[in-house]
Amino acid sequence: MKSKFDEDEAFEYWSVHAIYSPSNFILLLAKKTSDQIDPSHLEEIRKFSNSLAKVKTRAFEVFIELGQYEVRIFMVFLEIQGTALSQERFALPVCSYFEALNLVMELGESLRILEMEGISHGWICPENVWLISETGANLKAREVYGTVISCLYEQGDPRQEKYQKYYPQNISLSTPFQRDVYGLGMTFVILLAGNSVLTEQGKRRLIGNNILDCLKIPDSGRKVIS
Repeated sequence: MKSKFDEDEAFEYWSVHAIYSPSNFILLLAKKTSDQIDPSHLEEIRKFSNSLAKVKTRAFEVFIELGQYEVRIFMVFLEIQGTALSQERFALPVCSYFEALNLVMELGESLRILEMEGISHGWICPENVWLISETGANLKAREVYGTVISCLYEQGDPRQEKYQKYYPQNISLSTPFQRDVYGLGMTFVILLAGNSVLTEQGKRRLIGNNILDCLKIPDSGRKVIS
């Protein structure tokens, strides 16, 4: 059973439910046929898939497989069930300092493991980081595939236009790794103070410069955010 819920220049996005599993899956189906895609780009995606399959961490969407349907390639991930930190329900503090620290440390460790495999998430931000349980037991980062599939977009990766509003200009235009480091700090602040600390600054939604003055946390936490 499947239904298409979105599409862009390069992919169709399908929600898939398998008869043999109670879980739902996200399927990314390329619009171009395999012979229309640059062989070097296909190799990038293959290497990415092999590397992601080695990453044993619960902080990202679980990669299931890379395959081909007729003449088009597809990637399958386990669908995340949770709530994005950008949602209104997280306008106020989400959890205690030590709970937030543990969650961010786990996400940071997962990013480190990903980097060791040569992969950067690239867009750690409130829309992509989801809280999985009401008790704050788990964070997951969506769209881990973003940086590798960007090679298939002729007009540029649409994620940049969608998510760069959460980063200062010098960060939004920098490397995926630098954005992820900034995104970790942003995630920590939102868990501690709620997403209401994000203010409209031009076309961007950024954390105010005085945020450290508003947080009642140990000096070690201030250093993490800095």
